[in-house]
Amino acid sequence: MESRCPARPSACYAHQITDHELGVLLDCEWRSRITAAWLIGISRREQFRERLGTMLLASELVYAGQGYCFALARLGAEQDAEILTAYLDHYLPRDDCQYDPALGTRRPPAHR
Repeated sequence: MESRCPARPSACYAHQITDHELGVLLDCEWRSRITAAWLIGISRREQFRERLGTMLLASELVYAGQGYCFALARLGAEQDAEILTAYLDHYLPRDDCQYDPALGTRRPPAHR
């Protein structure tokens, strides 16, 4: 059976998955959330902008934020830049986080 999207399967799947299915993935653990966010970004589904922004700023799960950042950057509107800026404004000055909430990377100790 020949694939309809042999060259770029992720782009194909991003356009085939339904909004409902993406919503289900966004309600799961971090791996599913990253997958959903990447598919949202690839297919540029602006209807998820507010939800992704809320989830990014909440930073409930380590690693998931990297997907949200990708999707918002891929959407590329001024609103998305504002969300990403709000995230950076909130989390960069904090010295009480041992990891970057979006990327899940350990932060170096603060120099005092």
